[in-house]
Amino acid sequence: METEVSNRFDNFVLHMYNHLTREQRYGIYLGLQEKKSLKAIAHH
Repeated sequence: METEVSNRFDNFVLHMYNHLTREQRYGIYLGLQEKKSLKAIAHH
């Protein structure tokens, strides 16, 4: 059950990611490079 929810969440994240602009994707990429959490990135 845990895996099913996790997979659904991953699909949702990927779906949202596909709608981001190139600049937003780059910002997330830079944030991940700095080992920030997605939650921290979302607040900026």
